[in-house]
Amino acid sequence: MTMYRLAVVLLISISLGAVSIAQEDTADPLRAQLLRIKTLRAERPGDGILAYYQAMTHASLGESEQAIGELRGLLGRRLGLIPPPGLGFDSLWDDADFQAVRARLEAEEVRTPEAPERLRLADPELIPEGVSFDAQSERFFIGSIAQRKILVVDSTGQSHAFSSPSDKLDAVLGLAVDSARRALYAVSTSGIQENPQGKARNAVMRYDLDRGRLQLRIEIPSALQLNDVAVAADGSLYASDTRGGSVYRLKKGASAFQSVGVAGAFPGANGVAVAPDGTVFVALSTGIARLDPATQRRVPWDGNVPFFLGEFVNGDGSPYPICPRQVLKRVLKRAEKLGFAAMCGHEYEWFNFAETPQSWAEKKGVAPTTITPGMFGYSLLRMGDQRGFF
Repeated sequence: MTMYRLAVVLLISISLGAVSIAQEDTADPLRAQLLRIKTLRAERPGDGILAYYQAMTHASLGESEQAIGELRGLLGRRLGLIPPPGLGFDSLWDDADFQAVRARLEAEEVRTPEAPERLRLADPELIPEGVSFDAQSERFFIGSIAQRKILVVDSTGQSHAFSSPSDKLDAVLGLAVDSARRALYAVSTSGIQENPQGKARNAVMRYDLDRGRLQLRIEIPSALQLNDVAVAADGSLYASDTRGGSVYRLKKGASAFQSVGVAGAFPGANGVAVAPDGTVFVALSTGIARLDPATQRRVPWDGNVPFFLGEFVNGDGSPYPICPRQVLKRVLKRAEKLGFAAMCGHEYEWFNFAETPQSWAEKKGVAPTTITPGMFGYSLLRMGDQRGFF
């Protein structure tokens, strides 16, 4: 069986459970969904996943030309977004133009080597998501979205429930084994439901890896839909929030997760992994970001949340050529070879506008209203008039 990089399609089904898309109470939910996607695309024009879902929505509305046009716009980007059968494009499946574009998308993808089957789950209704392996006990741990539980599979292929109904799990997504500390971490979230009852529940659960007992439930109230979790060598935890576009960190010895940087800094944050040197990799809706632990600092005006600089990398970890930070590094190396050391300073200039995120979106970013007309950067009177803001 030939395999392609279709993991992103699974990412879509989770992340746009969030975009699924706050379907307003309307006679035509697909039109409302299409409008919501277009609004999000105006905010994130390079988001290929949104383009894919717009194509899917057009297909569901019977708008074949628009659907195929959106798919054609994905050509050359190699995002792994290849329409599979039975998932939103059935109305186009016999369309020759659709199949031609699909074939081109498929041909662009790098084929991965065929992998032998390691285990097969007997329950077709499990709908697994996260999987993690403990080398010491030779056991697989698998999270179920549909059945809200964690399954363990031993070296002989025998499986049984690892979690208990009393753990009160929601959909189980990411899993991470901390072999050194004999712990299993699991993401539990109600955020993937289209209409969660009340505020979404998001937590990282810690289990005793050997006894299967729940030890700790760490809530993240500000998260919208947690997705993955990873453990650093020192025991610190990182968790991604796909719907909120955020990454959270639980420092070793701390009792609560803190946001890494500002909310929304990691659009579509999905898979997260930590290298032995502490470097954090996060799969975003637009690529893979690498956080540089050497750049950590705290933001004093935002509750001292930790802040990291990040950069985009290719799948093999090499620098992504058009990433601004990678370009800067490349230029600095060239300058160094020529015997120069670059130094820079900053002068910050900005305008303040009397807009809210909602009013700004309604204006589509055009002609925002300033707090006061004219140039007033050096005016004590005008600044004093807005003292409450400044």
